[in-house]
Amino acid sequence: MSCLRQIIAAIEPWYDWGAWGGTSIETERSGDGRYFQIEWLRFQIFIAFTRFPKEK
Repeated sequence: MSCLRQIIAAIEPWYDWGAWGGTSIETERSGDGRYFQIEWLRFQIFIAFTRFPKEK
């Protein structure tokens, strides 16, 4: 039974999400956003969305 548990643990995807802060390279302003990361069978995908406030 432990062999089956190891196989299931190896193919089960790992994921994480949460708050994300970023800095704009062009304007050097910072903003808040969200991110989502998934890893499955040694492949990683990381997606981040950040919104920057408009300049006044």
